[in-house]
Amino acid sequence: MGLNILKSNLFNPGTKFVATDDVKDTTLPPGSLGLFSFFKKADRDYQNVAIGTVVIIRRGKGGQNRIEVKDISFPIFTDKRMLEHEEYLPIGRKLYIHIEEEPFAKNNLAELPPLEFLVWCYAYTKYLRYIVGNFVYPASRASWKESAVGRALITAERIPEYFADNMSNTYKTLANTDFRTSFVVSARRLESKLAKCICSYKKATIASILNSSHFIEHTNKNHYIVADKNLVENTISFYGEEYEKISSLVERNKAAMRKKGA
Repeated sequence: MGLNILKSNLFNPGTKFVATDDVKDTTLPPGSLGLFSFFKKADRDYQNVAIGTVVIIRRGKGGQNRIEVKDISFPIFTDKRMLEHEEYLPIGRKLYIHIEEEPFAKNNLAELPPLEFLVWCYAYTKYLRYIVGNFVYPASRASWKESAVGRALITAERIPEYFADNMSNTYKTLANTDFRTSFVVSARRLESKLAKCICSYKKATIASILNSSHFIEHTNKNHYIVADKNLVENTISFYGEEYEKISSLVERNKAAMRKKGA
């Protein structure tokens, strides 16, 4: 049985999503398909909105296959009642879209269609590079060289370039079994090295989700109903506990680092 809380749209890296028809952006219209790469920051003006980097597979329902990076803004929580109030969400802002998770046809990365694997591969590479560039401390240790991250990750950074130049050849060379295996091994190995840094990233994402749920509660109590009250309360309780857990882990990691450096 699933948790009885609001469903967050601040997805994990590599999650496939589709743009819904709640809003109609001209660049990424309803039906646009992509994969979430990483959460960048909370929106400065709208407390239920986040900004993230994604990799787009197609624009609109009938769009051509592509691999391109976009920064989008989107609501962390959605409810049709939110659309009834013009000032609540930045409707009409460029690259502001509503998204929902779109399951992969296959659960195994080895079985994903070539394009989906390439986009997942590129989205995950960008996520890992973001962690290295923004959460590794001291910054002098933030290396993104083949010797540090593996050849597969260096190669994956150029997937959009390879795809635009020769799509069929890219499928043959970067979506085959050998490269898939090599990439996953390299990515998981790097993730293991970055475990403490990833905790800090997760703390930032959970903090944004928790803040959003508090804002929805504030709106419900002081302005107008934009989400089910009981679900909001459950959501605050759930993410409050998650935030305490991850904060405690991050603090222990920092303490261990200080002790190690002493």
